[in-house]
Amino acid sequence: MTTTSDAGLPAEILEARRVRLETLLQVASREFDLKLALGEVDRVGGGRIAMRFDAREAMAASYLALKGGGLHLLGHYLSESEAALAAALTEEEGGRPHFVALWHALEDARLENGMLRRWPGMGRAFEARLLPALGASLLRLAPLSQQLEIGIYSMGRGRPTENLRDVVLAALRKSASWIAEGAQSDRPEGSLAAMRAIYPEVAGLLRGAGRRGRRRATDDPSADTLLERRPGRPDHFRGRSRPGGR
Repeated sequence: MTTTSDAGLPAEILEARRVRLETLLQVASREFDLKLALGEVDRVGGGRIAMRFDAREAMAASYLALKGGGLHLLGHYLSESEAALAAALTEEEGGRPHFVALWHALEDARLENGMLRRWPGMGRAFEARLLPALGASLLRLAPLSQQLEIGIYSMGRGRPTENLRDVVLAALRKSASWIAEGAQSDRPEGSLAAMRAIYPEVAGLLRGAGRRGRRRATDDPSADTLLERRPGRPDHFRGRSRPGGR
């Protein structure tokens, strides 16, 4: 097991944080062989969770924020989502640009809501990992596709959305009931069905989105610049790697 290290930083403190978080994830999942690494990308599967934090970022972050990030990835690890992800990819390949990224935003909200129903005490950790509220002028400069991602996640989690552009808010309000239904579903198929209903309402805002959503959801570790750390966006989204209970 290796962790990211950086000369000049107290590696023993970083490793202590990693071990503490790994133990928490093992207890929460009841999988005591589950391993956690801090590295360059978010990735889950194969009995392992990798969380994107280089050593300097991990040292600067509060443990509560690290905990929120780790628990969010644990939600992906525990979710049996391979079939839903494959279906979302098929939707995008069939001519629905950015479908995977939008579904992923709703799925992130669904996963966090489900974990909060099971473990209400996780709320503080999830809040700690969110970016500081972006000013309206900054957020309104983001591509509409990114604003839709932010909006779907935020509405699904019951968070404020007032800094989004009016055209984005109008589209999302038409879909509010579907967003709520998808975000409260017990299964990834629920968020997928909801996104199929939502997509026609937002499709007109997605011209030029192309295949970026698919790359981010599968094999492209690149991040957006303006909103690259939107909460709940693993660069590599993998479902549970083996059958079994939660």
